[in-house]
Amino acid sequence: CIEQPTRVTLHCNSYYMWANKRNGKVTCRRKRHETDEFQLLYESDGSTLRIQHYKSGGILTVVKNVLGEPVGVTCVKSNNKEEDLKLNNDNDKEEEEEEENVGVWENVSVFSNSSKEVIKEEDQKWCFIKDPSNNNAIMLKSLSNNSLNLGIDANGTLLFANDTTATHAKAPFLWTIECVTGELCFLSNPALNIRVRCDMTGLLSLSDNTKGWEVFRFMEAGHGYVKISSWMHSQWLLCCTADGRVDTCSHAESFLDYRSDDDDE
Repeated sequence: CIEQPTRVTLHCNSYYMWANKRNGKVTCRRKRHETDEFQLLYESDGSTLRIQHYKSGGILTVVKNVLGEPVGVTCVKSNNKEEDLKLNNDNDKEEEEEEENVGVWENVSVFSNSSKEVIKEEDQKWCFIKDPSNNNAIMLKSLSNNSLNLGIDANGTLLFANDTTATHAKAPFLWTIECVTGELCFLSNPALNIRVRCDMTGLLSLSDNTKGWEVFRFMEAGHGYVKISSWMHSQWLLCCTADGRVDTCSHAESFLDYRSDDDDE
């Protein structure tokens, strides 16, 4: 079966966009993690969309100060900031430890004084602008009143800029979108009626079960190639070692694309 809706990672200037599963706070990191996946929810016009964090269900929203100026982004589950924009009260110690040495907005605390403000619809709408000089990159533009482009600087800090500044700066405002959903399949040997199995540690084995640990996800990787990951333990990808053995590796280690059997036929 094919997974719907599409989930993606958002990558800019060597950083991935992450969101805290509990409070929606957005940060940037250089490594992949389960909290870096977003769903693209297109509007009826087909050109604008909302970006929903997969783990928390929060919608990527422009954060403004009391003057209406954008100061960052967060993921909001409803249109009530009193309920969702508690960006300074995160009690999840494990996630806070993971956020060391990453860029965050230092001034989002302005919402502690204006938490009852209702989010405007345009604060949660975005569009992708294709970069004419790079077929694989887009600019991420907010449809909020300032229509600014979102980017990440060299230190991993999120920032906004107008079209002129963003076009001139290039790298901090060019995003690549990687699809992390695909077609779910079993890898089976019909003669022996057994399937490849991947456990929580990435160890591969053979099994006669047809459960979640035996399901793999085939993801388009461009140029006719696919990447194959475990469905239940999506941090593990299939890879081929130098001596021809099938093994698993992390997303960070997956620098090569892998062909499906159909490419050899």
